[in-house]
Amino acid sequence: MFGKPRTIFENAARPPGPLAPPPVDAWKAVSSDDLKALKKLLGDNPALLREIRRVPIAHRQLVEMNLLHYAALVGSKEAVEMLDACGANIHAPTAPDGYTPAILAARAGKLATLEFLKLNGANLDAQARSRATALNEACTRGHAACAHFLLENKAKIKDSAGRFRLPDIVAAAEQGHREIVEDLLAHGAKIDTRDSAGRSALWWALYRGHHDLAQELMDRGADTSLSDDDGMTMLMAAIMGGGTDSARRLLDEGVPVNEGAKSGDTALHYTAYSNRKAAARDIAVLLLERGAWTDIKNNQGETPADSSRRMRDGDLTRTIEIAEKDAGRPSAQNMIPKRFMDGTCRTVKPMKPLQLKPRGKTNS
Repeated sequence: MFGKPRTIFENAARPPGPLAPPPVDAWKAVSSDDLKALKKLLGDNPALLREIRRVPIAHRQLVEMNLLHYAALVGSKEAVEMLDACGANIHAPTAPDGYTPAILAARAGKLATLEFLKLNGANLDAQARSRATALNEACTRGHAACAHFLLENKAKIKDSAGRFRLPDIVAAAEQGHREIVEDLLAHGAKIDTRDSAGRSALWWALYRGHHDLAQELMDRGADTSLSDDDGMTMLMAAIMGGGTDSARRLLDEGVPVNEGAKSGDTALHYTAYSNRKAAARDIAVLLLERGAWTDIKNNQGETPADSSRRMRDGDLTRTIEIAEKDAGRPSAQNMIPKRFMDGTCRTVKPMKPLQLKPRGKTNS
């Protein structure tokens, strides 16, 4: 009555012919380096130079930019040259973020584009709203050739810190870019520059586990006595970075083994917090050999053994417990009275020998 049911393929509308390729977009022409198509599109529609799009440049960060900014970020030097010849402004920043083509080229590591922009008068020291500069972007992302080019062209080295932006040498050290750190030092960067949290290049190199870079910074005279705003010392940073050799050198240079952070944690506490467990246990043995106290409590009332027990590190807990049972180990509560720890008494006078009278009958 109703006839044979039709399938979904028979109900679907068939295309009249082969599908035509999608039209080439100017932004796609830039990203694919199709200069012939880009030239034709700009000739047909010069208003494309003023078109604004939102482009992702980082995780969850979109920047509104024009075609020239996009070419500096993802395109070639030839595309930037073509857009400049068509009237694009190489000095204009993005709105409202303030990224210039030079900053975007340095961010992407495009040395040829940077050289073209410099020859055409671009400001290499321009600063975005986030306080990013071309040199800072090159240092952060490890583009050594771009960083060297900017330094050779007298780009200003950023020593001040922002809330979301590290100083140049600190940013390079935090990412472990040793060649850039050496180049910055050769061009006058201050080795003990600190970020907004009080952390220097050496602190970050130790914390991130870039121990070859940390050794070089110490060879160049970096201050090993600095701590961050939370009181976390260089020794604690080395523990978090798993640097046994770095920790040994810091102790040899006189970094206090029992100094505490604002949280009350000592270096021995930090061996429990480190994710590099094997190295942390070796450092714990080293600290105990250098006189680390096992009974100092942090602000939560935990000793190093309590902290390691809470972090479920059985090997470290046993190591500390063995040291606690060692009678020859110094103790913070038992060995040094409070008056000697707070500095009210500087010298320790020897006790007089106790005079005992011989036993016998007393005269009544």
